[in-house]
Amino acid sequence: MDIAKPYGNFILAASDYSCEGTPYENIQAYADAALEYGSY
Repeated sequence: MDIAKPYGNFILAASDYSCEGTPYENIQAYADAALEYGSY
């Protein structure tokens, strides 16, 4: 994300949302990354 954000128009999105069976830890890591890196 640090590489893509400086160019603007960066959108953090899951490629296929979350599939059944996705570990909670993975979803939490995604949310944590969004909070940490999700603003300009």
